[in-house]
Amino acid sequence: MANAWIIPPLPMAAVTAPTSVGAAAYLANDYRGMVWEVGGDLGGPTDGGYFMSVDVDLGSDRTVDTMLLLGLAGLIAGTQCYVFAATEAQGAAFTTNYWRSPNLLPYASAEALVNGDGMFLWSAPDDGTPPLPARYWRIAWITPARVSIRARRIVLGERIVLERNFSFGRAVGVRPFGATDFSARGVLLRRRAPTLRTTGLTFASTSRDEIEAKVLPLLERFNVTEPVALITDPAPHPMRTRRTFFGPLIGDLGAIQRNAAGWQWQANLVSLI
Repeated sequence: MANAWIIPPLPMAAVTAPTSVGAAAYLANDYRGMVWEVGGDLGGPTDGGYFMSVDVDLGSDRTVDTMLLLGLAGLIAGTQCYVFAATEAQGAAFTTNYWRSPNLLPYASAEALVNGDGMFLWSAPDDGTPPLPARYWRIAWITPARVSIRARRIVLGERIVLERNFSFGRAVGVRPFGATDFSARGVLLRRRAPTLRTTGLTFASTSRDEIEAKVLPLLERFNVTEPVALITDPAPHPMRTRRTFFGPLIGDLGAIQRNAAGWQWQANLVSLI
């Protein structure tokens, strides 16, 4: 089991894509009902398949070591997947002097969420190898047949990994927005509504340096209004998508000094995905 990752999303100046059913800019907002879709025939086969992509402009060169594409569906077996990066000086054309990843798995895990949503995950190696800080980022797919794909949110950022992992026990559950009641005659009164996943972690052995340099800046920037991504166990596993959450932190956002050397921080989150 790997230590949990917390990925604060970087702001995006622009998100663009070829012909789409839903605007690519939807990938940068946090509204649950808005999705990006790209479909079908985008001009014929390229490199032995059908090419689709989405581009992100971060506005300036920024360090990115993790990319998530959440709520992803529609990709088929045999899909090739690549991540591209280019600096501000190199430009967004991705024709020369850009970095490209090897062929990646289109989905982060075999198991999807109950609504069929999957996830894409790219992470830079921990040894600091490329890509370097870059302004322009692309995720591209080459599929063996015409398909339509959709996604809900793209996240690019620099992950926070604490030296000591969260303590047991970990809480998981759901927050239902529907309701069930009964009339005076015993008739079922039911209001169906979405259900959001929740998780709660306690980092019980965190150092003062980590609290000051990582945790408090995170809380000050994102607090209860701006979502963050959380992967409770980023190691490859069929359930890795179910171990990924994206949403605002809730509850007590403080940290407690438990003794002279140790601090405790509780991270509770309601997932929008």
